[in-house]
Amino acid sequence: KVLKGGSHLCAPSYCRRYRPAARHAQSIDSSTSHVGFRCVVRP
Repeated sequence: KVLKGGSHLCAPSYCRRYRPAARHAQSIDSSTSHVGFRCVVRP
């Protein structure tokens, strides 16, 4: 599978996967806890 988006563990100074447009291969049977999205709710 292809993961879209960046990891919050990467810094823009050394990691190309930091960008939202980043794409990288990932094994189907593996998982990650550092890739995803965040929702913001304003009170």
